[in-house]
Amino acid sequence: DEAALISLLCSKTPPQMKEIRQRFKEKKQKDLVEWVKSETSGDFQVALLNLVRDPIENHCHNIYECIRGFGTDDTGLITLLTHMS
Repeated sequence: DEAALISLLCSKTPPQMKEIRQRFKEKKQKDLVEWVKSETSGDFQVALLNLVRDPIENHCHNIYECIRGFGTDDTGLITLLTHMS
């Protein structure tokens, strides 16, 4: 149920999400981030990944997305970097 999943993930702190990732791996023998990638797509996938990743890992991933390929998403990069401080 997508609504229940969203409700659950949106209400958790980073330490709680770490615990959820660990418990998920213990019970399912799968990484939660990889599971989200395989079971979802589009903007829904992006939103869920931003919720389930470790905050530092998430910032790194989003910075990479802003600078990969040709050109840089200057607005996105500035926004990410200013929100980190």
